[in-house]
Amino acid sequence: MNLTEISIRRPLTVLMVFLGVILFGFISVTNLPVNLFPDVTFPMMFIMTSYPGAGPTEIETQITDPLEQSLGTVNNLDEITSTTSENLSLIFMQFDWGADIDAASNDVRDVLGYITPYLPEDAEYPLIFKFDISQ
Repeated sequence: MNLTEISIRRPLTVLMVFLGVILFGFISVTNLPVNLFPDVTFPMMFIMTSYPGAGPTEIETQITDPLEQSLGTVNNLDEITSTTSENLSLIFMQFDWGADIDAASNDVRDVLGYITPYLPEDAEYPLIFKFDISQ
């Protein structure tokens, strides 16, 4: 007796076997522990600086350009890009894969500590945000 003859003679049995396999697969997938997935952190962060009442040109010349020049000296920096809009400066920093993002954020804080006194008085202190998937 081959598989096709069994399927034709006993369709209910074959249907129950397939439903059992599907049910077992569904239960297995839902009980898969999440801690088996790797902890991935992207080596990216961005610096946001607010300067209320200033236009994009002022922010670019007085905040974004000086910050970019000084942040460009941070170790393991792969790429730095910025976006300037009214009242806001955003600087995106991408580091090399494998770089310690916590050590890089400490380096960025040190650089910001040096350059902040040279920013306009009305500008707020730059905020550092690290990209984290778990958030």
